[in-house]
Amino acid sequence: MSRCVWKYQLSEPGGQVVQVPRGAKFLHFANQENGGQCVWAEVDTAEPREWVQFRIHGTGQSIPAAGEYVGTLLDGPFVRHLYVVRP
Repeated sequence: MSRCVWKYQLSEPGGQVVQVPRGAKFLHFANQENGGQCVWAEVDTAEPREWVQFRIHGTGQSIPAAGEYVGTLLDGPFVRHLYVVRP
């Protein structure tokens, strides 16, 4: 088992689908200078990969029923909330 922290840069405005090691624990959602919106996850690199969907929602918008809350990002006048949906 090899545990470490990986960063995923979110390039799609509403979210995106990515492969992560199974069981990834999502830790933080923030803007990174010159990196845009990013999410960090604690992963076990020995685990097989699974697809997850990152979903970003504004305050007052509907959120996914099966979504796992990751964090909230303050971005100027906008407030964004990140959820992860697993298969």
